[in-house]
Amino acid sequence: MGIFDTIANLFTESIQCPSCGTPGAKKSEDRIHCPKPGCVYYDPSRGLTYSPAPVQKEMIAQDNPRARQTSWGASASSALVIRYVNFRNESKTFRVDPASVKRKSNHILAREQSSGLQITLSRDRIRNMAEVDLALPEKDRSGVPRPSARELQVLGYHTKYKTTSPLYEKIRAKYPKW
Repeated sequence: MGIFDTIANLFTESIQCPSCGTPGAKKSEDRIHCPKPGCVYYDPSRGLTYSPAPVQKEMIAQDNPRARQTSWGASASSALVIRYVNFRNESKTFRVDPASVKRKSNHILAREQSSGLQITLSRDRIRNMAEVDLALPEKDRSGVPRPSARELQVLGYHTKYKTTSPLYEKIRAKYPKW
C-alpha cells in the first residue's frame, strides 16, 4: 500500500457494509471494500483490518433475553439454596427459583436467582439433594421409577397424536403420573 492509496483512502467514503453490517467499509467508485474477513465484499489487497468492538459483560446481561426474564419474581426468602461441589472440588452455593427446578436425566436444571440464567448441575455432586428433591415435580424425584427410552418414545408418540395401543395402555398403567 503506497502513499497514493493512503491519500485515496482519505477521500473514499466510510460506510456500513451492506452485506455484514460492519462499520468502516470503504466505497470507491462502484465497489465496496469491507474490512471483515469472510464477508462477500472483503478485499485483502486493500489492507483494511477489522477489530470488533470490546463487549462488556453488563451489555451481555442486558441483551440476553434469558437474563431479562425475571417475571418469575422469586424473592430472596423463597429461594432454594443448592450446595454443590464442582469438578475442581470447590464448594459452590446457588440460589435458585424453586418453581424452575426440573430433572433431566442425571442432572438438575434450575434458573439462578441473581442472574436469571439457567444452570445445569449433576445430581451426584449436589450435597443437599434431599432438599432439592422436595422442590422437584413428583415424577422427577429420586426413587420414582422412570420409563426407559423405548417407553418414553411410545408415550410421546401416542400423546402427540392422541392415539392409543395395548402397549401404550400397559406403559400408562406402569407410570400413571407420567
